[in-house]
Formats: sequence, structure tokens, C-alpha cells
Amino acid sequence: MNRLLAVLTIWVAVIVPGAAQAGKSTETLFQEGNKALQTGRFHEARDLLKKAHLSAQGVGTAFNLAVALRGTGEVVECHQLFAQLLQGKFGPVRPKVRKQAQMVSGECLQTIAHLEVTADQAGMLWVNGVQRGPLVGARPSSLELNPGTHLITIRDQGLLLSETRVELGRGERKEVNLSLSLPKATLLVRSEAQEGWVQIVGQGKAQGQLKRVLPPGEYTAQLLVDEQVQVEKKLVLKPAQQQELLLSSSPDSVFEQAWFWWAAAGVAVVAGGVVAGIALSGPTIDDPVPSSWTEPQVIP
Repeated sequence: MNRLLAVLTIWVAVIVPGAAQAGKSTETLFQEGNKALQTGRFHEARDLLKKAHLSAQGVGTAFNLAVALRGTGEVVECHQLFAQLLQGKFGPVRPKVRKQAQMVSGECLQTIAHLEVTADQAGMLWVNGVQRGPLVGARPSSLELNPGTHLITIRDQGLLLSETRVELGRGERKEVNLSLSLPKATLLVRSEAQEGWVQIVGQGKAQGQLKRVLPPGEYTAQLLVDEQVQVEKKLVLKPAQQQELLLSSSPDSVFEQAWFWWAAAGVAVVAGGVVAGIALSGPTIDDPVPSSWTEPQVIP
């Protein structure tokens, strides 16, 4: 392994002499990343090698970064990076380097977990706070994920429709079906005169005021005098909306005092905390590097 690191370090130094990033040269980032990699400090190695690779993309930086990703349990990213390397994206790959890349890439491929997500209505699929695309009814959305715990959410126009956590083992295949429901709205109908009666058609009536938590949709509010409808107002409630309606029998005095505060305020705070927690913790994986796994040894 030491011989491999020396060869790759020389290769990078020759290709991009003097390249620097954030005060450190590409060669320094590469060497520090390799030392961390050799001592099993995979997260530190990943961060250093990622900076080196962004500064000067080459076979050396790509290969060692992929190995570090394998160590942190990011097997999806490891496999993707090795695929690009083997396709020649970072330059010519020597036969022995290719053989080692194929070996480690194959191990990552076997470890990747697969999740199929379906739902009873359309929505936008998010995984660990990252948008993954639209979800169309019963048609499954197939995901390749790292082993560990993942937060699966469905949203529609910013509204949280469904949320669940899924635990995936190494190479596990799992299906999850989500039942989506739109957040309910709140409607408060008041009579200008406290002795008046108000009614939400089909939802009940009361003297003075009536409050109901309702599914999104169209509703009819009425002001009743001697059981007769004096004023009628139709309105459409949106998901998570709250609205107050003031009714009066005086001429030209059907007053609507409406305000809409979407659950986005509350949902954004809650969802933001969950996503931040996921972003900080990341997918978890026990013993990301099995004792039986050996570091790739490439003969230059």
C-alpha cells in the first residue's frame, strides 16, 4: 500500500505541479489524506482526498477517495466514483490499477441497499433532505442507498404529506408503501351579533361561532335568523390553512376577515430540525469495514 501511495502521489505532483487549495497544495492534501487512510481515519481521509480531487482530478485522487468512501460506508458514492475511473474519465488506467478498482467496486456494489417507494397519490420524494424526484401513484421509485437509517418524506408544494424512517442492511432489498394525507384546515365562522346562529353546511351549527377542523375542499358558511338563511358564503380551504369568517345580516356587511398561515412555518421548523439531524448524523452503518476486507494493493 505504501508503494501505491508513493506512486500515486508522484503522479499527481507531475500532472499538477504547485496546485493549491485553501492554503494547501494538492500534493499536501493528497499526502495527508493518504496518511489518514492508512491509519483507518476514513472520514478525515475522505474530506482531504475530496479536496485534492476537486483541485486536480486524476486516477490517483479518484482511486484513493473511492477507497476512503468505502471505509465510511458510502458505498453508493464509492461505486459511482470507481465507475467513472474505469470509464477513463480521470485519465488512462493501467491494467493492475484497473483490476484493483474493479475488485473494490464489486464489493461496494454487493453492499448497496435497494429501496422501492410507492404511494397512494402523487408527490415529491425526498431522502435525507435531498429531493429525489416525483413519485407518481402506484409506480415505484427505485433507490440505491447506503446501508443504514434513512428519512423518507413525501411533499407537495412544500407541504409534508408523509414521513417515515427506513433501516436498510448491507445489500438488503426492501419495499415501502406510503399513505399520503393532506394536512387539514381550520375554519372559524362567527356571527357579528353574538345571539345569531352560524352554520357550516354539513358540518354543524352553533350560536355565536362555530369552529371546525376540516379536510381541504369547498365549504358553505351560513348565517341563520329564525332558522332561515340570511347570508351565505362559499369558500375553498387549502391544506393547513386557517381562516376566520365574520357574517352579518346588515346590508352590504358580509365581512370576511381571513388570514392564511400555512403549516409551512411549523412544518419547516420541524422538518428543518429532522433534516439537520440527518445531515449531521448521516446514514449510519455498523462496522463499515469488515475485518475480512483487505486494502487494495496495486503494483505500479
